[in-house]
Amino acid sequence: MSFALVMLVINYFQRQELVQLRNKPEVVVGGDIQKAELIDSLQGELFNSQNINGRYEMSLENLKMKHPQAAADFIYYMEHETE
Repeated sequence: MSFALVMLVINYFQRQELVQLRNKPEVVVGGDIQKAELIDSLQGELFNSQNINGRYEMSLENLKMKHPQAAADFIYYMEHETE
């Protein structure tokens, strides 16, 4: 149960950081090469975030199979206590 709670907290903070990054206006100064490098780095960050999110989903599915009550508690907390 504590493992699920730790996963939820980590996921919450990662999502908060992504929201802050999305809301921050980014002014790109420079030529096409600098813009391409920025786009590449943002795509890399997006890939990493999606990868981590996928790992959380797989872990939750595994938790559902092994400990259904803990998974139900995790889902309830995520849906009702984190907003």
